[in-house]
Parts: sequence; C-alpha cells; structure tokens
Amino acid sequence: MDYIDELGTPISPQNSDTSDIETQNHLICGIREFESLQQKLINREKEIAVLEQKLKDENNRIKQNYHKELNSRIEIEQKIDEFKDELEDTYKQYFDFICKIVEFSHCKSKYVESVKKEDWFEIIDRAYDIGKKLGYSEQYINSRMSCGLIAIYRYYSEYEKAYEATVIMAKTNSVWINMEADVLKWAKDNYVLYRLENAIERRLVNYEIDYDKRNTFEDALKKIKQLRGV
Repeated sequence: MDYIDELGTPISPQNSDTSDIETQNHLICGIREFESLQQKLINREKEIAVLEQKLKDENNRIKQNYHKELNSRIEIEQKIDEFKDELEDTYKQYFDFICKIVEFSHCKSKYVESVKKEDWFEIIDRAYDIGKKLGYSEQYINSRMSCGLIAIYRYYSEYEKAYEATVIMAKTNSVWINMEADVLKWAKDNYVLYRLENAIERRLVNYEIDYDKRNTFEDALKKIKQLRGV
C-alpha cells in the first residue's frame, strides 16, 4: 500500500484544524504499525518454511540412523511448535490491530476519507483473511469491526455491506445497535428490513440482553417496526 507515503510524516498543529491533524497523525502511526506487523508475519512464515524443510531432511536421515537422529528430530519439532505458537500470537496481534484501525472510523468521516477506498477494502479483506487463519467465523470477524465497517461502507455508499454489518451487530452486540437512517432506508427500499427486526426480536425473546440494556434493544425494535409499518 502506497498511501502512507502520500500522507507524509506526522505534523504538529499550527494554523490548520487540530482535530484533522490529530486524525492524520493517528492514521500515519497506525499504518506504520500495520506495515510493521505485516512484515513480521512474512519473516516468521519464512522461518517456519525453513524449519519444516529441515524437518523433512531430518526424517530422511532418521530412516538410516533412527536412534542417532531422534533427539535432533524432537528438538526441531519442538522448535517448529514454538514458532507456530509465536506466529499465532502475531496473527492475533495483527488481527486486533486491523480491527482497531477499522473501528476508529466510527463517526470520523475525515479519518475515512484520508484513506483511498481500495486501501480500506484491502485492510478489511486482510482482517477476514487473518481471522479465518485463526479459526474465527465470518460473523465474529464482522462483529469486531461493525461500527467501523458501517462508517466506511456508508461513506462509499456500499449500503448492502453496511446493512449486513448492522444485522450482525444486532446479532452479536450486547450493548447497542448502530442504526443509521440512510442504511435503514436502503434496507426498507430493498425489502430486507425484516432481517434486522428478526435479529433484534430473537435476542429479546431469548433473553440474551442484560436487563439494563433491554430498553435500548426494545426501542430499536420499535423503530424498525414503525419503518416497516407493522
């Protein structure tokens, strides 16, 4: 991604809007850390590939001299396991950081427009790729970034994707649902608003929401029913 070069280095507030500068500085620092984690993953994967090849070579030698090579084989296997554990930890750090980059977009249009559309979508795709490597479901991955996804997709008028993130938020969030008017209008116009209604109603019926948060979900359900005219 080349947008970090376009953004330049962090700057100190002078005569321009302080909030915009802070947002840009935050973005620059974030992308740099993003790229650092990505390089760390690449290096670790290369190290694992080298060790796995070494293990194959050891296995061939073990067939000829099993007892002599057994300890070496065990050591290599242990080392590979250690590297894989470290790789998984790095994947988790990488995934968490991507989610933070996306989630920071919530209610920050200046932040969203600071990055090109194709770069945002690459970051989001990377979150799904890494999440799947970690064994996370698509719904869980989406739930970790719901508000940020809604903000980004709305900015680029990707209302179908924004609505999907809204429905998943209704299914997974235990505090609130980010229901944007333009996204709800798209859902109503496309006759899919019932999906959000069903998701909220199911959470309430199954008592998945804590008592002190039920009013929030009940109000959301009431709003959806009014929009649907039911």
